[in-house]
Amino acid sequence: MSKSSVPGVKTPPNLFSLSIILAVAYWLFESCMHAFVWQTGPLNITILAMSDSGELEMRLVIAALLIGSGWFGQHLISKQVENSLTIARLNRLLQFTSFINQSITRKKDRETLFDDACRAAVEIGGFRFAWIGRYNARKATLEAISIASCSEPCLLDVQAAGLGKNGAHCAMALAAATGREPTTCATLKAHDCKAAWKEPLQKHGCQSAAAFPLTIEEENIGSFVVYAGVEGFFHEQELNILNEAAGDISYTLSKLKMDEDREKHATELCQRINELERFQKATIEREFRVKALRDELDKLKGDKKSGDPGKSEI
Repeated sequence: MSKSSVPGVKTPPNLFSLSIILAVAYWLFESCMHAFVWQTGPLNITILAMSDSGELEMRLVIAALLIGSGWFGQHLISKQVENSLTIARLNRLLQFTSFINQSITRKKDRETLFDDACRAAVEIGGFRFAWIGRYNARKATLEAISIASCSEPCLLDVQAAGLGKNGAHCAMALAAATGREPTTCATLKAHDCKAAWKEPLQKHGCQSAAAFPLTIEEENIGSFVVYAGVEGFFHEQELNILNEAAGDISYTLSKLKMDEDREKHATELCQRINELERFQKATIEREFRVKALRDELDKLKGDKKSGDPGKSEI
């Protein structure tokens, strides 16, 4: 996110250059006044401040004051603009975190959760690229399950460079997933930067990157990776805010897993109840059948006794 890309923050005027121009203009004006108004000498003499004693020192002092004032004013304005950029940047990150906290945590499935988190990182957080990788312990790599980009060409170029579901081989993201600590790359131009696909990312304006671990009940499940449009973007405040957002995603994942486990357990209980009901029904029917057979047998025995001729009265 460059200065021009932050809404409400304009590039300041260059007061230092303006002060140099004013110092030169003052010098020329003073020389012309001595040469043509006060006629203390020709211009080639007065421009060197050699016409009067002390003239050179006076001009140097005034020129130095003009240039020094310009430099100091430029320094103050630059600091103010830098602070404004930082505030604007943090506001966007806080809006992103708020969205994660209020909207993402209500998602009912992981795919939607990941897609919305990456999309919000680009559209709300102002990042140029974002993706979430799922950790594969058997292969010791990450599988990209959600990707968002500031532009379609950027997405296609990075995917062509190797970011895909067959394995996202990014050492920076893998270190975050396995180490459970955020990992950063202050500039993609650095030789020791562990971020992958640096060439296509830089081509589309990505300058720095950071990866944040995602966990479920103390188990490593992946990384949340974002790329900013300026170098040195990820300072302590930015990392804390983004780490909190990653924590909200992890919390939602844990909640989804609990819901899945609860639903699975409820399904198993329902199956067991159905089996018991079927068993009970079969048992009751069997008891009724046995009772009916016994009643029929007793009836047959009664009929036999009543029809025995040896038992009839004479």
